[in-house]
Amino acid sequence: MTACIVGWAHSRFGKLEGETLENLIVKVATDALDHAGIGPDEVDEIVLGHFNAGFSAQDFT
Repeated sequence: MTACIVGWAHSRFGKLEGETLENLIVKVATDALDHAGIGPDEVDEIVLGHFNAGFSAQDFT
């Protein structure tokens, strides 16, 4: 098996009022799929990282 990074994306920087962590994840994942030119059915795994989860009510990853 070979790992391949075929697309990437990131959220805007700064204070994002009215955005939830879940909404940001969906937006970034969708942008990464668009960048790669593939659909979700062609993905085996998505790796997520975020910084400073202490500011989020939901701390995971």
